[in-house]
Amino acid sequence: MPGFPALSGPFAVGTTVVQWSDPDRGEAAAPDGGDRRIVVVQLWYPAGAVGADAPRAQYLGRDRREADVVAALEAEYLGAPAFLLDGPPRAHTHAVFDAAPAAGGRFPVVLFSPGLGGLRTQNTAGAENLAGRGYVVAGVDHPYDSAAVVPADGRTVRTRISDEAAGRGATGSVCGPPTSGSSSHNSGASTTGGWTSGGWTSDGWR
Repeated sequence: MPGFPALSGPFAVGTTVVQWSDPDRGEAAAPDGGDRRIVVVQLWYPAGAVGADAPRAQYLGRDRREADVVAALEAEYLGAPAFLLDGPPRAHTHAVFDAAPAAGGRFPVVLFSPGLGGLRTQNTAGAENLAGRGYVVAGVDHPYDSAAVVPADGRTVRTRISDEAAGRGATGSVCGPPTSGSSSHNSGASTTGGWTSGGWTSDGWR
């Protein structure tokens, strides 16, 4: 079961999960073509004081059910035995769900967009550490690209990216050589970045 390093910043950390949809945009990857485009986003943010006994957020999902589903399908996507990922769904992080935000006005935003097959929660330790230092981190699940996404209605949306398209053992049009992520700044308000290898984002965060 994974452990999470102690927070290094002055803030406690809150988290919440939101779902955004575009009613004017169809979901091209949906099997029947009838879905509208949605994204599921987890926010980690500086929080006000929280009690030591406040329940800590589930890792890998809003609750244990979602965490179990995500872990199982991530193992399947990676071609790994399911038991290798049976520990993470039992873990809890430092964040508190829906904790009151810290006072003090606006905070800079960091967008975390995981690579092919990745999950919004895969860099939770880094997201929490940034939130504890005064940032808002938005981690995005991409339906039909992420290994598993559980929207608000409770269904499970599995990846539709094949091994061939992902470049594992074959040449795929959506996969190029490893590239370093780029960073962009907008008046100090937001930044994006990362490292991608074959579509999978990897770095020092959990």
